[in-house]
Amino acid sequence: MELAPLTERLGSYFGTDEGLLVVRAPDDEDLMLEDGDVILSIDGRKPASISHAMRILRSYEGGEELKMEIMRDKRKRTVSIEMPDNRRSLNGFETVPTGRFPASVKAVIIDEEKLA
Repeated sequence: MELAPLTERLGSYFGTDEGLLVVRAPDDEDLMLEDGDVILSIDGRKPASISHAMRILRSYEGGEELKMEIMRDKRKRTVSIEMPDNRRSLNGFETVPTGRFPASVKAVIIDEEKLA
């Protein structure tokens, strides 16, 4: 999964002034995210940054369910996601040099300060 912070211009295009843009959705269809979704909250927690969103996701074990509020096609939606069992918990994972997580959950963390 590749995420990017929303700029004011992107936010107006996607219909929200907050959240994280899903630039590339995970390959895992069970995660129910699509390219162009904007993550507004994860189980009621509003991620302040990409690294914050990843810390929230790392707190879930495989098999646990979470609800993610997203914007898709300028409409708010809530999707229920079950974290994949076929991997270790994201808890304690460190990003590998390529910036990806091992197993079925992958993430690229963009350096938000360089985008500012």
